[in-house]
Amino acid sequence: MNKIKTIFYQCLIFLVFSANLVHSQTPQVHLNSGLQTTGVTGTITITCSSVSATYTGSFTYNPSQPIASQTLFLNSLPVANDYKIKISNNTNKALSYFICQAERTCDPNSSRYSSCQSLDNTVIDGTTVAIPSGINNYLVAQNFKIIANAQNGTACVVNAGANANYVTGAIYINLFGTYTNSLLLQPIIYTDRVLYIRNSSCATKSSMHIFVNGIELTNYTVNVAVFGLFYIQYPFGAIKAGDVVHVTNDCGDSPSPYRIVSDVNYFIEVPNGVNYTGNGITSTDSLPPSGRLDTPVEVKQCTEIPVNAHFNANFNFVPFKNNDGSVANTGIYKINGNPITENDLTIVPESPLNGGSITINNNGSISSQYDNFYISNRKPGIANPKYTFEYIHNGIDESEKTFNINQVGYAFIENSTYRTFKYNYGDHPNHIYPSPSSTSSYKLEFTGNKVRWLVNNTKIDSVTYTVQYSIVGGNGTLSNTNAVEVGTPITFIPSDTGSYALQAEFSNGVIIQQKFHTTANVPVIAPSLATIYSGNQISLVASGCSGTIHWGSPTSTTTGNVYQVSPLITTTYTAYCENTSGCTTLGKSVTVTVQAPKPTITPNATSVCAGVGVTLTATGCVGGTYSWTGGLTGNSISVNPSATTIYNATCTNAAGTSLPTPIKLTVN
Repeated sequence: MNKIKTIFYQCLIFLVFSANLVHSQTPQVHLNSGLQTTGVTGTITITCSSVSATYTGSFTYNPSQPIASQTLFLNSLPVANDYKIKISNNTNKALSYFICQAERTCDPNSSRYSSCQSLDNTVIDGTTVAIPSGINNYLVAQNFKIIANAQNGTACVVNAGANANYVTGAIYINLFGTYTNSLLLQPIIYTDRVLYIRNSSCATKSSMHIFVNGIELTNYTVNVAVFGLFYIQYPFGAIKAGDVVHVTNDCGDSPSPYRIVSDVNYFIEVPNGVNYTGNGITSTDSLPPSGRLDTPVEVKQCTEIPVNAHFNANFNFVPFKNNDGSVANTGIYKINGNPITENDLTIVPESPLNGGSITINNNGSISSQYDNFYISNRKPGIANPKYTFEYIHNGIDESEKTFNINQVGYAFIENSTYRTFKYNYGDHPNHIYPSPSSTSSYKLEFTGNKVRWLVNNTKIDSVTYTVQYSIVGGNGTLSNTNAVEVGTPITFIPSDTGSYALQAEFSNGVIIQQKFHTTANVPVIAPSLATIYSGNQISLVASGCSGTIHWGSPTSTTTGNVYQVSPLITTTYTAYCENTSGCTTLGKSVTVTVQAPKPTITPNATSVCAGVGVTLTATGCVGGTYSWTGGLTGNSISVNPSATTIYNATCTNAAGTSLPTPIKLTVN
């Protein structure tokens, strides 16, 4: 039973919810049903088909008949091929399912085999909780890679029972109709997007209730909901470090233990700039980064912002009780060469109600009894310069030893063998590495962007973490959109205004985001307000741009800091700043108000003799017409006043009608 618990925890911790690959060492499918037989009528058919060939094999299971009397094997599958599996549920009950790879070695009693232990990879199709009654040819999963392995594939012959004459390494399908046991909220490792919940009574979005600080979280997507596992993805920032999370359900179980969300360990570093303040996170910062990732960095549009991504060393492991329930004693664990202490660790029991115990001994070994514990480092190690996590085996091959740093590590450490995995629990090769001795040292060494595996201080493997940046919710420019090694700086230039985020996706699947709030960064135009007469010229001068000023549009060929204009009508001019990286800001506009000019009248003599005619001529009306007192029009009029008279001339053009220009003729 210990090993099946290992599978659940490691599935959750290392994200092995992949419905695409099964490393099965021999080609066979086996069915063992936990479906309640009371009141069940009908049959269940399992069909396995080759994706690329014509092979199809199937067998039928009748839940109402004794399992031992039925043929429950699908034999003679071709090796090294891709397959898909379908279940036809022709019963009067809904059922759920669990798919995994079975035991590697021969087990005459079939006990561990029937528990689906020592898995290379657990496969769960989480598109649904149950196959409804009467649904045929439901696609359970496809593209299973079935691989024959002569070294580990062993034919086992037993005298009786449902598992008689089975072959190891088969695909194992467990069907069951109801869940029992308790509800468990797994510790939250990263606050960026995922939450794992183990719940053995029900696992649907309608029946599960997730509360964050007492308020129910409903905005999430269910990725896996089967076999008591509930794996969801929620928007970034919906759950932050320091939030209190607990879960209830509608199936009669007690509420889950409350959990305080831990820090993310992964962060984007935004240093201070000349005209903005960064997020204040550095690789030596002891404060939680998650809150500041969620607080927008205030920047100006088209500002070149240097950024970098880092993460601190985070390890975790799960010690288990012995198979007989006695105290399990592990070997020595060390952090940076020193035996672990309780002050180094965060210890989360499977359930506080189970009353188990765990002791961290003075030499760094662990004694555990009755229960299982998820253990991680309390304060993540700083990435600089180096962080090591080491296990020294004690030569006792009774309980598995699996540990990791940042999702890579060792699995199934035994007296003479071990396995390694990269990023998730299913990435380790399909073979066993020999260990130099039963008391070997297994060390993981973290150096900021790389983890090295060492056995007895000899390197056996390493993995370098990369990160790929993208812009979420807005637009901008990144100096590098390819995957780069963690710790490699890039530049981010926001082009949109408003709130959006820079996203960093690490090669081990962790995604984090740094929010930015971008405001307009427009040039300054002088004069800011101007009024001229039609035909006059004015110089508009733009400043505050380190690149090129474009007048009229972001792509206009009219460029330069000074723009001379002679508008005939009121006109708005807009200046855009294109910086040296090609980012163009929002435009800054200025309006030049144009008025029709007042005419000039000649002659300017104001005294005339009675009865003598005078010609008045108006000039200066650009593109317009003249109007005179008395309804006369034209640029020149002839008048013969008999008494002193005032004449007015106005100009009307596209800019409007000018103020009148008066002239007074005094008659002598």
